[in-house]
Amino acid sequence: AMASLWMLLVCANAAAALLVCLYLWLIAWPRWKRETRARLKVADDATVVAFFHPFCASGGGGERVLWKMVHTLAQLHREKKRSLHVVIFAQKGPKTPEQILAGAEERFGIDVSTEGGSGGGGSMKIDFVFIETELIDLLHAETWPRFTMIGQSYGSMVVAWRGFQTATPDLYFDTTGAAFTLPLGKLCGARCAAYVHYPTISTDMLAMVYSRRPSYNHDSAIASSKLASLVKCVYYFLFAGLYGVAGAFANVVFVNSSWTRDHIEALWRLSPAPTVLYPPVNVEALA
Repeated sequence: AMASLWMLLVCANAAAALLVCLYLWLIAWPRWKRETRARLKVADDATVVAFFHPFCASGGGGERVLWKMVHTLAQLHREKKRSLHVVIFAQKGPKTPEQILAGAEERFGIDVSTEGGSGGGGSMKIDFVFIETELIDLLHAETWPRFTMIGQSYGSMVVAWRGFQTATPDLYFDTTGAAFTLPLGKLCGARCAAYVHYPTISTDMLAMVYSRRPSYNHDSAIASSKLASLVKCVYYFLFAGLYGVAGAFANVVFVNSSWTRDHIEALWRLSPAPTVLYPPVNVEALA
């Protein structure tokens, strides 16, 4: 009787989850997509491309990849090869969209301005969805002193969910390594792409925990305990499995090096083969 009750509960929960997914897929997301296009004044023939890059205004090295991609899309738009409209999910802060775009040119020498432009296609419109700081805090490691990886992954899903509610795209691009946002992008009907700078979990990390070797992210107190090491080992392998499932929702996968490619190939077994796309370097500054 108890087994039958548990089976009934599992089936009921599965049915409820399926109904929620169907509601999102068939009703909510299409309505949000129509509202997005109307609110942002998206051209009828334009493809809305959303980037998940909350810290795009920080001026770090990873942001160069984002702005070079936006610059390339702007070129395609100006040359009339594709009609595009870019949206960036970003942290709410003191900088205006114009200041963020100007900062990208000043910091990296990449022109992503939305004014003028060569060619007959005109300038590509770039909008920002600014996410509240209290949600962005969920992305920080210090918010999750225990189970950090799964905590930050959950935080990325919360942030992405807010972004998708505000601007539902046709194409979703994660440029920060937030793989767990990809299923949400797919659920909202978008084609998904990922640029992986560094895997959230690697086969090296799994081997380190399995062999009980202490390291910067594997405390010696845990490494010296069989029980604690077993618990962490199970946690890491379960997370690695979920990480691989999340990666399977990507239609296109880019990585920044052959090292990252090897790890992603080992972990994202159900995703398309990753393509190595080396980070852009401003070689003109070296001349």
